[in-house]
Amino acid sequence: MMATKGKRMLAFLTAGILTAGLVGCQLGTDEPATKEQPSVQSGVYTEENWGGEGLPGDMARLLRAGDKVCVVGSRTEDDGSIALQAAIAEEDGTVAKTIDYAAMDGISSMAVTADSQGNLYTLANETTQSGEPGPALLVQLRADGQEGFQTRIAEDTSVYGEGLLCTADDRILVLTNEELQVYDNTGSRTGTIGGTAGALNLYQTKDGRILLEYEGENHVLKEADLQKGALLGEWTVPQSGTLYDGRTYDLLLVTDQGILGWNLDSEPQEQMNFLNSDFPSRYFNSLLQLDDGSFLGLYYGDNGDVLGHFTAADPASLQEKTVLVLAGYGVDGDIIRRVAEFNKSSDQYRIQVKNYYTEYGEEGLNKLNAEIVSGQTPDILLIDPAMPVDSYIAKGVLADLNPFLDQDGELKREDFLQNIFEIGSKDGKWYQLIPAFSVQALAGKASVVGDGLTLEKIQQIKESHSELQEILSNSSRDEVLTLGMQMMGGEIMEQAAEGNSAALSALLSFAAMFPETPQYVNDDSYWNNAAGMYREGRTLLASFPLNSFFDYISMEQGNFGEAISIIGFPGSNNRGVINADVRLAICAQSSQQQGAWQFLRYFLTDAFQSALEGYWPVSLSQLSALAEKATEKPSYVDENGQKVEYDMTFFLGDQELILNPLTLEETEPVKEYLASLKEMAFQNEEAVNIVKEEAGAYFSGQKSLDDTLQIIANRLRLYLEENS
Repeated sequence: MMATKGKRMLAFLTAGILTAGLVGCQLGTDEPATKEQPSVQSGVYTEENWGGEGLPGDMARLLRAGDKVCVVGSRTEDDGSIALQAAIAEEDGTVAKTIDYAAMDGISSMAVTADSQGNLYTLANETTQSGEPGPALLVQLRADGQEGFQTRIAEDTSVYGEGLLCTADDRILVLTNEELQVYDNTGSRTGTIGGTAGALNLYQTKDGRILLEYEGENHVLKEADLQKGALLGEWTVPQSGTLYDGRTYDLLLVTDQGILGWNLDSEPQEQMNFLNSDFPSRYFNSLLQLDDGSFLGLYYGDNGDVLGHFTAADPASLQEKTVLVLAGYGVDGDIIRRVAEFNKSSDQYRIQVKNYYTEYGEEGLNKLNAEIVSGQTPDILLIDPAMPVDSYIAKGVLADLNPFLDQDGELKREDFLQNIFEIGSKDGKWYQLIPAFSVQALAGKASVVGDGLTLEKIQQIKESHSELQEILSNSSRDEVLTLGMQMMGGEIMEQAAEGNSAALSALLSFAAMFPETPQYVNDDSYWNNAAGMYREGRTLLASFPLNSFFDYISMEQGNFGEAISIIGFPGSNNRGVINADVRLAICAQSSQQQGAWQFLRYFLTDAFQSALEGYWPVSLSQLSALAEKATEKPSYVDENGQKVEYDMTFFLGDQELILNPLTLEETEPVKEYLASLKEMAFQNEEAVNIVKEEAGAYFSGQKSLDDTLQIIANRLRLYLEENS
């Protein structure tokens, strides 16, 4: 997870470094700086599908059952109860037997273990007469499909199970929130180890030692000696990740980089490297090592659960490819998946990802910029809002993407929203690919707000609409400043560079209309009647994240109940701003710019554009396809393969409203609006803080508006000079 606090400040420190250091680093020349090629040969595993007919439909756990593999899943009954399913298979994937168990209350396919005979053990709750969950039970589900014993793990319902494990000699261990309980395979308790409160899970090493995992600053393991009934020894888990029982190592440790084998008395050793293996995920739902050292891994793919068999590849058999480096300060799973897909499909290139946040923490952005200063640029840059992009552009770090699109042969410029391309451009050169976006705007009744608002118009509306109680719903002055800077901060910064404070004046004057703390936080009457605030005209504007046609339908037909206008912030020249899903660039020093474009261009193809959820596409054809879909009721395909339509609904308090699909004519204003957007949401935290720090004196009456504007403008100009 990427950090936010501290991260923004790094961008401002590094911009100065960038300015000072790029002068002599060969940018713009024909000779790219040499850089060490990363190794892509280590930890390479190949994947094949494992198993076939007879596997559970909703797989959850991979277990060892003697010399067999047990795949556990579940099904949900019509009454909501859960029934376990299991498949017993050979290590080669041949399914020997499939077992369906009866449904039980409180059961989970995650809290399950298996003995050497294929019997399952799970946790459930007794059913009480009142219907409330009763005491927790250890339940045996026999390999013949019948239920075996049930044993209470405690009389007190506050005692619950944390983990289950079956030992090599078929003893069943139940970790509760109070103790570790030991049972034989008849359900009789044979031992207890106390002092285990706070333990999270149970593991078994390759030689049969039992380990308990505890959370702390670093997770630690303690050994449970079942003979002595005591906890012995302690080991610190060396890296953040998920532990699994070992086969050739004591334990397996899965990090976001790959699978490590860990013997407790030594350092972990890399087994499978996710990136080098083109693995499209960063975690497994369940993992099991087989006797030959290969892995069975259960993970979620694009089309549901995937059960893969991962085998170490012979380095000599790997195809030689040209290596490209994609670098970013935080690289999310969607980019990683796309890199894996690209590496599999390309016979010429493979991409190596360098995540500076993962490797260096909050110093990662400084590290990345220091390397850029020295001429060690990646081939592809994943742009983060904290990066000094203007400095990159000014110093020639980024390549112009226009020639690549013009020479593509398949992709045509006119097939895309040109305004979004322009947002990623400067002085006629296209530096940032923004393949998808969301919108932040304001919405109000078209009959009241018209095409936009000025401070004077707001005052006129307040005077002519006696029912009006507030401009924005229950908003504080600080919240309004934050939203305003997001929506008009770019305009404020441009004007500051020119010695103009008109936009800043409008923002401060508008924010001054709001209280320091939200007015109605503790007003029950306000919240009891909040449902109709927009329809009844008590609230003028709604903050409007517009990410789909459904958002538009909900805002117009649901919130306001009449035609709406989508507008920018009062006093701004824009009608709203975009937030980029992702921003990608090619570095000008890269010697493999054509290979980098092969990666970037995918984000403009229908394969990517048609699969977007929660963002607008930049493809005009895909935008039109969404508009067509907005004219229909939503639907799904039932178990008989039939299309079933259903209503869109909106709750106005306790009242459920049916929302109508749009006509094609009604989608046109939305499409035209999207094509009119010209600005990226402002995300410069340092500049936002400058405005907030100085605005307080104006709001408190200590300084006049003109004095405050002059102080803020001077500070913003100084900031721009230091970071240009």
